[in-house]
Amino acid sequence: MGNRSSSLKNFDVDDSKKFPHFAIKDLQEWSSEFNAKYPNGKMSLQDLEIMFKRFFPFGSP
Repeated sequence: MGNRSSSLKNFDVDDSKKFPHFAIKDLQEWSSEFNAKYPNGKMSLQDLEIMFKRFFPFGSP
């Protein structure tokens, strides 16, 4: 445990049971977009900050 790096797998229908308040189609789309933008399954701190600034444009930096 902790010695292996994990990787994101493609989203499947079983994963949708963890998020019943989202439509399966939306979850699949978000998963595909994430995998296309971050093929190694990781995003940098800078990428995360940029994403949050888009969601919360009036928040403090």
